[in-house]
Amino acid sequence: MGKKTPSPPAAPDPFATAAAQTGSNVQTGIANSIMGNANEITPWGNVNYNQIGSHNVDGYNVPQWQRTTTLSPDQKYLYDQQTNLGARLNDLATNQTSRLTSHLSNPVNTDGLPDGGENRARVEKALLDRINPQLDRNRETLRTQLENQGFQLGSEGFNQGMDEANRARNDAMLAVTAAGGTEAQLASQIRERALQERLAMRNQPINEITALMAGGQVNVPQFSPFRGGTVEPTQIGNMIYQTAGLNNQNYQSQRQSSAARDAGIYGALGSAARLPFMFSDRRLKRDIIDTGIRLMNGLKLYQYRYIQTARRVVGLMADEVQKIKPRAVTSIGGYLAVDYCAATER
Repeated sequence: MGKKTPSPPAAPDPFATAAAQTGSNVQTGIANSIMGNANEITPWGNVNYNQIGSHNVDGYNVPQWQRTTTLSPDQKYLYDQQTNLGARLNDLATNQTSRLTSHLSNPVNTDGLPDGGENRARVEKALLDRINPQLDRNRETLRTQLENQGFQLGSEGFNQGMDEANRARNDAMLAVTAAGGTEAQLASQIRERALQERLAMRNQPINEITALMAGGQVNVPQFSPFRGGTVEPTQIGNMIYQTAGLNNQNYQSQRQSSAARDAGIYGALGSAARLPFMFSDRRLKRDIIDTGIRLMNGLKLYQYRYIQTARRVVGLMADEVQKIKPRAVTSIGGYLAVDYCAATER
């Protein structure tokens, strides 16, 4: 009797594989963290890393690090100076803020600032007071001249002559208006500049306090940042699918081995089963198709291939024959064979 075909090796446990991979990733992350954070010694000071403990994360001990920065003596002296100066400036700024309560509670004083409208009215009045008497005298002189020349009041010649005096008055009024507008614009500019000066004086205490607070900051030399180790995720899903694939390969391999073993049994027993029995066990057949043909006794005819051959044949299924014609079925080596003469009887 030949040796038994060995079974394929079992696929690895995906969860055990994932745990091993995670452990390796954690150790790699820890190693990267250690290698990436070397102690620094610089002219400005030193940076040292020390492990002060560890945390248990899902069964893995992850180290906890302490980063200590030590300034050089010169930098320490400057740092203390800046800290002391910053504290004094901050205290001064805090004290000055008490002034802001009363300072900001009073509105901006606009008393005494030039007013464009008032200046314009004043200029126009002054100019009119100056030119109106002259315009009146000129008008009266012209009227007298027209009457002496024989032009009667209301005549066309008289009215034309007086129109000249009216145009002169209109031109003078336009000049007065223009001068008043220029004076109003100038007064507005003067007012704006004066208002800005008063607002600047109002904001000066706030600016001083802000400057003091900015000067109260402390600067520290900059060192390399801490580089934490990265733990890559474990692809447990891929491992599960890979294990399933290996299990399927093992299953197919076992099926092929079983088929080969069955084929050997069939070959060994073929001569014994040739007459009057024919080997017809369903387990030794493949690609089974019901032909739709029924014998007179009700048995079905099938088309199929034996597992060790490619040729299609037509025949019965031993398990079905056993139900209807049990005496036509026998067992040979654990597989059923059929006496077709007895099976096809009515």
